[in-house]
Amino acid sequence: MKTIMLTTALALIITTPAIAKDYTIKEVSNPDAMKKEPKHSGGVTKGHKGTGLIKSIDAVNHKVIVVHDPIAELGWPKMTMEFTVDPSVDLGSVHDGDKIRFTLKAKSDEDYSITSLQKN
Repeated sequence: MKTIMLTTALALIITTPAIAKDYTIKEVSNPDAMKKEPKHSGGVTKGHKGTGLIKSIDAVNHKVIVVHDPIAELGWPKMTMEFTVDPSVDLGSVHDGDKIRFTLKAKSDEDYSITSLQKN
């Protein structure tokens, strides 16, 4: 009985990533991209552009959960992530389920925040 349960569990672990359409990851597939901020001429950081769908908004803590499309500059596949949103961004202009365009800026090597956000 233990062998059957172990075999079944192993099969699920191996096949689940292959059949998943959307997933959440904590580690980025290209960690070096996390350290690189694109720059305009003159050295001003421009950020990384993304598109996606808002799953939920936490206006009190100024955070959103977004199912974002792949972000090639960062080596990120489509995934669901929580982002802190800059206080200057009006979260009242978007709602759960809205398609959005946004700009990300690095707060640290592995932490990004949304600095601009518009309905798509």
